[in-house]
Amino acid sequence: MLIVLNKDEVRAIKALKRLAKIWPQSLSLLSMCSDLCVMKTDLCHVWPVGTSNNAKEGVNPDAQVCKIEGIPNDGGGW
Repeated sequence: MLIVLNKDEVRAIKALKRLAKIWPQSLSLLSMCSDLCVMKTDLCHVWPVGTSNNAKEGVNPDAQVCKIEGIPNDGGGW
């Protein structure tokens, strides 16, 4: 399927690609409940979830720096 983008959509994608070149590795973007959140990378995945026998790493809510309003997003997988 061919997806045709308008000029504003092309500009927005180019702006994200430019931003990616200067984005600090110390920050991560996460989609949480349809909120696009900026998180501190080193603090983001250190919150233990589950029992000690079945512990996994989860997202530490205290690592959130801010939310980015106005960009639709979805945290689901394919």
